[in-house]
Amino acid sequence: MEDLTPEIQNRALTLAAQADRVPDINNDETLSKATDLLKYLSEARKSVEEDRKHMKAPILEAAKRLDQRAKAVTDNLDAAIDAVKQKVGLYMDGTHQTFRGERGGHVGLRHLFDFEVTDFAALGDEYKTVDTKTIRAAIKAGARAIPGVSIVAKRSVTVR
Repeated sequence: MEDLTPEIQNRALTLAAQADRVPDINNDETLSKATDLLKYLSEARKSVEEDRKHMKAPILEAAKRLDQRAKAVTDNLDAAIDAVKQKVGLYMDGTHQTFRGERGGHVGLRHLFDFEVTDFAALGDEYKTVDTKTIRAAIKAGARAIPGVSIVAKRSVTVR
């Protein structure tokens, strides 16, 4: 297995070590140096990720091909299992709860319950979930007041 490109790895380690030596920022000069270091650290991180993705691509492609081949076989087996289960279930429904075959196979019936919501308003609150994706999208679009939601501003430093 290959490691990361040595130049990229060495650059990343050197820059990460420099981060430990950043002084407290108390003027524009130290802010400028820290800003530039952030830029270099971000670029190094991007280079490491690109290097990793480049090395990983052939492995992912081989895994994808293997998954596709196996899926063709398992899909066929799943269809066969479902067909036999259907026939077994039809017979056992009125005759057996469990059954053991001559060669050790064992089947059993169990009753599963499923549901369909017919009146959302009638559901108890414990069965309703919050759509965080929709709330975040509304806030990103400019919403600053949503009933039942506390919107809090958080500060984050961006690096470009």
